[in-house]
Amino acid sequence: MECLRVNESGQITLPRGIMEKLGLENGSNVYLFETKGRVILQNTELEALDLLKAYEKGDIELDEDDILDEVVKVCKQVRREIALERRNP
Repeated sequence: MECLRVNESGQITLPRGIMEKLGLENGSNVYLFETKGRVILQNTELEALDLLKAYEKGDIELDEDDILDEVVKVCKQVRREIALERRNP
């Protein structure tokens, strides 16, 4: 567990070890979720892979068309985020 300080603009600096575990680099896109008073940070590039793994393990109940639609949706969202970031650095 790491203790981080939030600066005036609401930013934190992720420790290098956390970034490596999540596969993050400078400029990576992440999703930030709040649930039950906790924050979850997820690498956007890994979300589609996680969906496929969960589907294969039977952790989520979707037919093949639905899972493909979900993966495509995530990939398109990541591409939009990257394109927007490149236009507005």
